[in-house]
Amino acid sequence: MTRGRSAEGVAELVRLLRERTGLVFPPERAEWVAAGVGRTMERAGIRRTDRFVARVAEDAALFGELVSELTVGETYFFREPEQLDFVRERVLPEIRSRRGPAHEIRCWSAACASGEEAYTLAILLREADAGGAHRVLGTDVSPARLGAAAAARYGPWSLRGVPERTARAWLQREGDAFRPRPEVRAEVAFRPLNLADDPAAYAAAGAWGMDLVLCRNVLIYLDEETVREVAGKLVGALAEDGWLFLGASDPPLGELVPCEVVTTGAGLAYRRRRPGARASVPAPAPVVEAAPAPRAAWAEVEPPGAAPTREEAVETAAGEEEAGWVARVRGHADRGELGKAEAACAAALDRYPACPELLYLRAVLLLQGRRFADAVAAARRALYLDRGLVVAHLALADALARTGDASASLRALRSAAALLDGLAPDAVLPASGGETAARLLDGVRSRLRILEEG
Repeated sequence: MTRGRSAEGVAELVRLLRERTGLVFPPERAEWVAAGVGRTMERAGIRRTDRFVARVAEDAALFGELVSELTVGETYFFREPEQLDFVRERVLPEIRSRRGPAHEIRCWSAACASGEEAYTLAILLREADAGGAHRVLGTDVSPARLGAAAAARYGPWSLRGVPERTARAWLQREGDAFRPRPEVRAEVAFRPLNLADDPAAYAAAGAWGMDLVLCRNVLIYLDEETVREVAGKLVGALAEDGWLFLGASDPPLGELVPCEVVTTGAGLAYRRRRPGARASVPAPAPVVEAAPAPRAAWAEVEPPGAAPTREEAVETAAGEEEAGWVARVRGHADRGELGKAEAACAAALDRYPACPELLYLRAVLLLQGRRFADAVAAARRALYLDRGLVVAHLALADALARTGDASASLRALRSAAALLDGLAPDAVLPASGGETAARLLDGVRSRLRILEEG
């Protein structure tokens, strides 16, 4: 063990990683883990392990960097082509046939690493479902990986699985790197998510109502209890009859969670059971996602410029500037830049302390930062200013649930359901990322039913 890096400190980090993520590192990998800890300490400029442990426990970005260092994030475009062929030939046509041409197909790359899988899904959707509406979400626990995914600059090694025709159609060269074309990047958003977190974190990231989920070669790193919990939440994030695909090395789920197991030529796939069968965990409610307005909700937002000066602000209408600050906060949040999003939100609230949407976004960011009591206060402030802001009721419900106040959380969900029930089904909800009242009401009722029956 090198100077400043104690065996006790490394053991404490291993315990913390298992507690928060379910990651398992057997004793025979102790030296490998210690070396990874050392590299992360060196990059952070921390010499003593006890100080590093304290920082990792409080700093989400540093925690994510350590997870990234100790897990294999290797991926590339069009990995596991047999599975993708099944998605193209069976899954997507079935979804479009069942849901109709107006349905927006929702796909999720869980533990997306540097983003190649998420962009692969966007390309696949464009090729196989030409003209159809779709959106792709990529999530990862590591801010560094999410930053690389949003930057979307890849070397030739990441393209080794791309057919030449596809590469010409959807990738463009920029210097010594390749990038997905702007129209592909615009259909993918990246958000932070620890798969071991509770369903409220899934909801905050927008991981709900998914038609297709890829979570490949992730569960192999987790202990048995966490595999069961994560599998239940992945299945719970599916829309009715949605599809979940794992990696070939991942454990089978049929004996772990209630789901339908489908044998395909590309291995096992899993589907959420139809109504009447209880899932092992509640499906995360479609709430509190910090996303831009309707079609841009899942889009990669170009990095905003510097905050407008007071003189520049005078030249624009007050409402336009307020909307600009909201977009700035959402843009940072969509790229997983939570620190920047929080700073922008604080600056915006200094100017517009009575803006309900900014307070709602503040609650979302606090939820993602695990500051649950503060999230409750922010959501309640938003509702004091606008009792009709449905997403704030839902944010409040999630924050209350995570503080342990189940009865108050249930009341907040019922308030949201009552408001939604009084709206036209196709009404688009403010600050919801373009969701309709009918879609949100379905999700809220499903969650209420599970909670009330439980």
